[in-house]
Amino acid sequence: MNTNTISTRIQPSLQAASLGRTVTLWVIIVGALYITASRLTDEHLVDLMFQIMLAASLAGAWNIVGGFGGQIALGHAAFFGIGAYTSTILFQHYHLTPWIGMLAGALFAALLATLIGAVTLRLRGPFFAMTTVAFTELVRIIVKNWDSLTGGTRGLWIPWEPNPWNFSFSDRNSYLLVAVTLAVLVFSTTAIMAKTKLGFLLNALREDADAARSVGVKATRARLISFAISAAFVALGGTLYAQYSLSIDPTSVLSFDISIQMALMSAVGGLGTVIGPALGAIAAVTSSSLLRGWFGGELGALHLLLYGVLFILVMLYARGGLLGMAINVKKRLTRRFGQGQSDV
Repeated sequence: MNTNTISTRIQPSLQAASLGRTVTLWVIIVGALYITASRLTDEHLVDLMFQIMLAASLAGAWNIVGGFGGQIALGHAAFFGIGAYTSTILFQHYHLTPWIGMLAGALFAALLATLIGAVTLRLRGPFFAMTTVAFTELVRIIVKNWDSLTGGTRGLWIPWEPNPWNFSFSDRNSYLLVAVTLAVLVFSTTAIMAKTKLGFLLNALREDADAARSVGVKATRARLISFAISAAFVALGGTLYAQYSLSIDPTSVLSFDISIQMALMSAVGGLGTVIGPALGAIAAVTSSSLLRGWFGGELGALHLLLYGVLFILVMLYARGGLLGMAINVKKRLTRRFGQGQSDV
């Protein structure tokens, strides 16, 4: 039996073993998240974990179009606001459960992303980014001026009457469980997409769009799909935020800061990776919470400055983000200990 035959037989077995380890690790992580979310009793920890799960979901959703596709979109706050306002308006004006409104908001956001993307995704560099910013500003102007429907600058309040059918719970842990479910959905979708044709096409377009087009890659179609998926997930996060906070207004759900934070968390964690945005969200939310606690009052905004410094440092010295930094450290330790064992 020659070497090529042995290699052909061994490779599928190694791939299956690697997939099995990955699935097992993923099941353990998801199980640990659900157990922790259901058993936490400290309200501050529950709120912190909720913020991390929501932030990770938003960063992971942005990463689909910005990390894998290489399209720097800075208008995802529009989809976040669309999700929040769609479910709230349908509930208040038409008495439709926010669960259905959540899906309606995601569908509406995906449709708008497809329409906007059909025109703008052909643009490159800062031109696409600026059009997404303009889109967010347009949505905010509409919301501010459509007072009879959106409440204008006052916003909308959601009455708190515990009823699971109306997406209203008597305990914070239930909201946290929904947030964990959304995060699992986002990152599972990202992991699957990364191994499919769509993921490979997006990576090719990110690395060299002209070369990808020259070999027959349909750039617009692939990017439209990723843009729609990304927008839908962000809209789901918007509804979750609205039900958790019980109030929304143009400043809280349509702020440009929301779009920037999604991009920053994804970049800090690791663009174009599956779990990188989650690491970025953990770093951002925990550091922000700690710094607000340490420098409250007059220095309350100092956490934003320090987070900006963290972002600059990561971009300068760890272009692969926190995940890339961790992988490099692992490789160095492996080489060092491996060398030490070989010397023995």
